[in-house]
Amino acid sequence: MDSSQRPDPTALRAWLQLPGGALSAGQLAIGGARAVVFTSDDALFDSWPEDQPGKLLVGDDPQTAASYPVALNGMAGNGLDLTITGAFTAAAAAGLGMPADFPYDSAGAGRLLAHFMDDGTGQLEDLLRAYLVDLGDRLFELATTPGRGTYDRQQYHDALGFLKRDSDTLVGTFRKRLATSLANPERDAGDGTTDAMATALGLVGFMEMEERLAIDRMVSEALDRYRLELEALTLRTGDLLGFGAAGVKTPFHPLYLCRAVDEGLRAVGFAEAPLVDALNLFHRLVMRCLDGFYGALNGKLAASGLRPDLEKALNRTGSILHRTSEHTPHLKEQAPGESDTPEPSGATEQGDQRHRSARSERRVASGPRRSSGMGGRTAQQPRLEPKELHSALQHALVRPENPGAGERASEEELEAMLARLQHQEPAAASSLRERLDAEGSEPGSNADGQLAFVDSVFERLGRGDVINARLQPDLERLRVPLARLALREPTVFADAENPAHQVIDALARLAAPGNYPNPGLARRIAALTERIATDYDGDAEVFERAGEELGDLLAQQEGTVERNVQRVVDGMAGQEQLRAAHRHVAAFIADTLGGERAPRALLELLDAGFRDLLVQTALREGTDSHDWAQLAGRLGELRSVLQAAGDGDGDLARARAVQPAVREVDEAIRAAQPGNVAHSAVLREILDIAGGQQPLETSPAPEPPADGTIPEARLDDLPRLRRWLKRVEDLRAGTVISYRGADGERRRMRLAWISKDGERYVFVNDQGRKIAELSRLQLARKLSHGLKPPAPVEGMSLLHRSVFDTLAGAREELGAARERDAVTTLPGDRRLLKELERAVQHAQQQEARHGFLCLAIDAFHLVDELYDQVDGDRILAEFAQRLSRLHERRSLTGRLGDDQFGILLLYRDREESLALAETLCGDFAREPLEVAGEAITFTVSIGVSPIDVATDSAASVLEVARGALDEARGAGGNRALAAAPARPGEGQAGRDRAARQAAVRDAIGEERLMLRAQPIVRRAADDAQPTSRHYEVLLAVRGEDGEPVSPGPFIEEAERAGAMGLVDRWVIREVCAWISTLMDRQRQVPEVSVNLSGQSLRDDDFTDYVLAQLSEFGVGTSKLCFEFTEAGAAENLTKAADFVRTLGNVGCKFSLDDYGSNPADHDYLRQLPVDYVKIDGSLVRQIHENEADRALVRAINDLAHFLGQETIAECVETPEAVAPLQEIGIDLLQGWGVGMPRSLDEVARELRPLET
Repeated sequence: MDSSQRPDPTALRAWLQLPGGALSAGQLAIGGARAVVFTSDDALFDSWPEDQPGKLLVGDDPQTAASYPVALNGMAGNGLDLTITGAFTAAAAAGLGMPADFPYDSAGAGRLLAHFMDDGTGQLEDLLRAYLVDLGDRLFELATTPGRGTYDRQQYHDALGFLKRDSDTLVGTFRKRLATSLANPERDAGDGTTDAMATALGLVGFMEMEERLAIDRMVSEALDRYRLELEALTLRTGDLLGFGAAGVKTPFHPLYLCRAVDEGLRAVGFAEAPLVDALNLFHRLVMRCLDGFYGALNGKLAASGLRPDLEKALNRTGSILHRTSEHTPHLKEQAPGESDTPEPSGATEQGDQRHRSARSERRVASGPRRSSGMGGRTAQQPRLEPKELHSALQHALVRPENPGAGERASEEELEAMLARLQHQEPAAASSLRERLDAEGSEPGSNADGQLAFVDSVFERLGRGDVINARLQPDLERLRVPLARLALREPTVFADAENPAHQVIDALARLAAPGNYPNPGLARRIAALTERIATDYDGDAEVFERAGEELGDLLAQQEGTVERNVQRVVDGMAGQEQLRAAHRHVAAFIADTLGGERAPRALLELLDAGFRDLLVQTALREGTDSHDWAQLAGRLGELRSVLQAAGDGDGDLARARAVQPAVREVDEAIRAAQPGNVAHSAVLREILDIAGGQQPLETSPAPEPPADGTIPEARLDDLPRLRRWLKRVEDLRAGTVISYRGADGERRRMRLAWISKDGERYVFVNDQGRKIAELSRLQLARKLSHGLKPPAPVEGMSLLHRSVFDTLAGAREELGAARERDAVTTLPGDRRLLKELERAVQHAQQQEARHGFLCLAIDAFHLVDELYDQVDGDRILAEFAQRLSRLHERRSLTGRLGDDQFGILLLYRDREESLALAETLCGDFAREPLEVAGEAITFTVSIGVSPIDVATDSAASVLEVARGALDEARGAGGNRALAAAPARPGEGQAGRDRAARQAAVRDAIGEERLMLRAQPIVRRAADDAQPTSRHYEVLLAVRGEDGEPVSPGPFIEEAERAGAMGLVDRWVIREVCAWISTLMDRQRQVPEVSVNLSGQSLRDDDFTDYVLAQLSEFGVGTSKLCFEFTEAGAAENLTKAADFVRTLGNVGCKFSLDDYGSNPADHDYLRQLPVDYVKIDGSLVRQIHENEADRALVRAINDLAHFLGQETIAECVETPEAVAPLQEIGIDLLQGWGVGMPRSLDEVARELRPLET
């Protein structure tokens, strides 16, 4: 069933009544037994609870139409995919055009399902028995591998014995567990959580984390690998039983298979280590080879009349089951039709109710809009509905009206003006605003924002890395039609289903530079864009027709890409076979010849063609073939004869005896290598040596080929790469990787092939052409240098990427304005001091050297006396601009206040900083400043403060620099003075660092550290006893009286000592132990946020430490959220992103803290897949009084929501701050006005017990 096509004129007329009572007319298309698609004539936006049926009325008049109950499955193109539920007769089905011989009665459907289940179970049992044979070989190998301890080898030896003795028990347990999972395909209201994958990593205890992570990996990969097949199976089963997809479990879901084999292995007595290895082998040999299994199951159901064309429709229009509202929480993948981790009854918190209700409803969004029919890859979608996304875009684009502007054109006048421009041929690419200005038209602010966005899209298209330069004039023809459409349909940029949106995205993909030269494709695109530019006159039908044509072009293009990829894969597989044959032959030759020396004539024979003959035979016939055995025997025979001759036993009889072997080798080489005669002379020499007519000469024998894998000893010398080598092992064919090209732009490449030994990796570009072949070690190094999966934004459509850029630009502009000094436009003191703090921390941790200059204008008070305030500000502004141009790039200049400025110099020691300061003094003294036509001469005084490992804090740097400045002014000004450097004794810095580290260890060992928790609640600030199940864990230090005191000084010392990693590890272990205690006491486990330092994010072993703690305490990963600042991530963004991806893959969450303090930090949101964005408290405290803060917070909220991230406002200290935060749409609040930090024991007492 392909609902993306145009409505069939013969389609049935029908009416749909939603559970809420809304009635809509539309067209009905039949997709198979019980399956229909309803396309409404009018747009529908209503909620449809999954447990309530709708009513389908087939006929022209809803009063007399035949009525059928229906269940909603999801969106199919722009229609609603429905299943007719309940009693349904064959006669009624035939009347609708459904298969008449299908068993619509429950008994017949039950028989078909039972036969289907038995067939599938039998196939799985065959796969299982084949797997058990390979498992026995693997266990034997592990039981006899040198280097393992006696206990480990014994575990594998025992497992091998269990397998041989009790394999029937294992298979029987597998069948029984699988039968239990399949016994009731209907999803009961209360049983969804019993099989949810979340249970494996949730509150329920389990033996060991490694085993569950192995199952999690298997299921997660299978859900991704067989997503289409599983969805088709769910839909068909829902139709078969008449329940709809939401009412059934997925038969043979990967989770059921993994749990069944896990239980079978446990039943025969497998210990933990062999169990994990057995599961990993099951992953490779069975779970990755189920394409045929799921395909056969779907084929059997399709042959019975259940959605015979479903796979084609899913390939064209995308998922049906997963098109839900953005209000539905983004959950980890689990079995379709099953719910998330169980929530205890009695949880009546408003936010929880809202989320539970959202999970049980789907948003209906249907209407007469027709799809443009474009197939191919599905772009990543933003997590906002088009209307919400359009609203966010308007916030970013629309600026207040300028009261002094001229009269604005109405939308009708603007539309008429654009219509005239559409038929004009622009001399060159020019913005809409420029062209309208030339016509004397001034659009209103809303329209101006829309037009500005259109211009930004075409500016992106004008970049050479986006589309081919020769096609840019053709695509430029669409600028005005798209602008006209945007005035009529404002959500066109936000709505990925809009035909024009899809056309622009498809054109950008087809016009990519890598697709050219391709004259035929270029002509098709030029003709298509010309038709749109000529024909469009307010009718979106033009874009729909173009979309259908582009869909065909994309399908052809993608078919070409896949054929290119297959050629690369086939070529690499052939090369691998050739290399394997060469290695085998080399090893065979070295073994046959033996010793350190070998007959020279035999070596020459190998070089003259015999070696190539052996390689060809190994490739074509195999090394276990008769031909290989013959050749191998002849080589051994010749070697023996020559060896005997060398020992003095050569004679004519021996020469005659070896002649048949020589003749056979000669004929074989001639047959395989026509024209090769080089071997003939060598064979005659061999006969002469065998007959004693020539002496035997020897040469060094060839050595056995080296193993292609990286030796463990070498890996021990590369500890920093071990982390990345593990990531390489996790890669599989099809993985897309993002890299930065020579031009600085990000590119994508796909992993197309991996060698069998896992040592070679081949990548292709978007055109399917090979662009890189890397060894395992090379790829690990590339990953450590920033090679990574593409950010979600990179997978979005061109228009959505432009939306992101616009939202990010607005956020950056507002942030920069807030941090900028109003008079000089330089960064203000807040930004300057924040960067100074970072420099001090860097110097302390990395023993680097930086400098800070505090600069002031000498006798600036005279300026205030000679000029009024306006001119004084102008002089300051001109002075600041010159100052910003006089120093080097690796520095930051800002205004500290009044006539004082600061300059932060990175990687400049005291002498270099002082020299630069003296240069500045001389430059200002020599060159007067031109202001309003008047030359004003300034002199300046500068105080220099060095920054090194001995520096205490940013405040001390500023104090020292200002002291030196005062001293310079006191000496008459026009000079630079540097503060004396701190001079610790020889090795004192190292001793101080060691002492601080010891103090941190003592604090941990003496239990002087403690943890407290502060609630994070969902838009609620008046709850005296917060019931939030989300807390941030805060560090505190016990004072002399045992009460908590501020941890600030302790944290500063730990950071200076480079010991924050020790503190982070202590916190993680304490939190895991606390959660484990809650689980033992059967208490609810809240979501817990744990702060991490930049040092931990950089630590290559920290990820493994966290996983070990989770495993030891059996903590559900979905309850842990790791929080870090953008400054911490910036210290090594590659490692931070890897930490997030690795722990995110097992269910942990992440929060980016103090967000908004850096104007350009939106790039961290792009690259770090975090779940929460915590807005910096400096933007929140006065939000009810500061409009600039409110605008910036709104921009951050829009940007985060676009990426599917929830926002947290920290430092909510007053009730007045809550209202603007709620109006903006902030998701969660934290601060003293919401809830005070309390001890973990206090929090634990308030958590509800779990109901049994």
